[in-house]
Amino acid sequence: MKQNVTAEKAFSFAEGIYKLNRYFVDEKKEFILAGQIRKSGKSIGADFEEALGAQSSKEFISRVSIHIEKLGKHPNG
Repeated sequence: MKQNVTAEKAFSFAEGIYKLNRYFVDEKKEFILAGQIRKSGKSIGADFEEALGAQSSKEFISRVSIHIEKLGKHPNG
């Protein structure tokens, strides 16, 4: 089975988000920041998952481009 490098990186990112979230909750007792980190981490995974549902390479690229553009419009990024 062909490995999807992007999917592997997204999964690795999700693992990092989970660990960072646990650190803020368990060690720092910082629940608001932890919630925001968790929310943003889930958003990236959901956006990628949606793009994987594309019917063609062209549609996949279009969906990914839309999500990248959305990241650029974020007030903090």
